[in-house]
Amino acid sequence: MEPAKIVPIALLAVAVAVAAAALWWQVGSGGDGDLHVYFFDVGQGDSVLIVTPEGRQVLVDGGPKGDSAVRVLSGAMPRGDRSLDLVVMTHLDSDHSRGLLDVLDRYRVGAVLAGPESPDAAMYAQWQAGLERNRLEVVPVHQGYRLDLGSGVMAAVLNPRPGSSDRVSANDGALVLRVTYGDVSFLLTADIEAEAEAVLAAGGAVIQSTVLKAAHHGSKTSSTAGFVDAVAPAAAVISVGQSNSFGHPNDEVLGRLIRQTGSENLYRTDRDGQVEFVTDGLELWVNTER
Repeated sequence: MEPAKIVPIALLAVAVAVAAAALWWQVGSGGDGDLHVYFFDVGQGDSVLIVTPEGRQVLVDGGPKGDSAVRVLSGAMPRGDRSLDLVVMTHLDSDHSRGLLDVLDRYRVGAVLAGPESPDAAMYAQWQAGLERNRLEVVPVHQGYRLDLGSGVMAAVLNPRPGSSDRVSANDGALVLRVTYGDVSFLLTADIEAEAEAVLAAGGAVIQSTVLKAAHHGSKTSSTAGFVDAVAPAAAVISVGQSNSFGHPNDEVLGRLIRQTGSENLYRTDRDGQVEFVTDGLELWVNTER
């Protein structure tokens, strides 16, 4: 594997937006010293907010509806705060990307990172229009990039592999992040399926993580036995809609995750609502909405 490319987020933002340096300082002044990772209840979709110890705010995906992310962000962010340091779009499936369109329009966004942006994707034209409307440019990243979020929080990009976009499905080409703070780590797997999981499990990248966001809403195509064993999470989260038409989460996947984490450490947004993890880098606390 080629050496990691370290991307300090402050420098990344300056490269993308003229006003980014002031934005980073303004937003990065309200943290409480802990890392917070919110898995939002957005129905049948994904949206995750990372708040660093110094208050930098990173939104990963935006849920399936126009107001999905905007609605839940107001409850997790300081009152009146309409700024996001970084927005990450893992892939252009509408249940991950549609809610980001309102975010781009209604929040001051410092920078945007993205996984594959295939022109064939149904959301491609809307996504490009949203970026152009708000004068934002996407920084494409792939395996080998590391993002310095400050305060000792790092995010490693584990997927997609360089040059793989033409050879894999949209799900298997989605952007995967491993966020670390001290001894605690979070693996955000987007919608990757068995093929990408196998590559990650067999590859040289570290995937063992304290918390696993189960890929693809607990679908039977993901969270394979080998992958779950390799990640060895202490806790897992499934972002899934109540009574969804896909039958997610799959019973076999549930059983696999429960055997790994115990039923008390498996969280589901359809059952628990919003799930918030808080860590000082040593210990981990969990708050649920229900």
